Amino acid sequence: MNRSTRPRKEKKQFSRESQLMYGFGDVTNPAQDTVELMEEMLMIYFADLAAEINKVSTGNKIKLSDILHALRNDPKKLGRAQELIAMSKEIQEAKRLVDRSELPDLPATRGGAIL
Repeated sequence: MNRSTRPRKEKKQFSRESQLMYGFGDVTNPAQDTVELMEEMLMIYFADLAAEINKVSTGNKIKLSDILHALRNDPKKLGRAQELIAMSKEIQEAKRLVDRSELPDLPATRGGAIL
């Protein structure tokens, strides 16, 4: 992406970069210029990803298959995306099975003893 197509620097878009950077091994409070560089890199990545998705998208809405197609050349990101999709489906299924309306009334307990 050349400089003319890079996103313009506006207000801070990501408020948690420094926390994410710390989670990946940076210092607790990274230098502001480091955080700004990370934000710029993220904006460029998302702009490139959006452009790639736009190339394959057939309608006005982005479909999950469009995102997966855009990630097809990066096995690590594609694998992580597929893992998150599978996890989301498992969570939805578990929520459906544990719907409170389906459970029988349970006796009130305090400290493990039935009252």
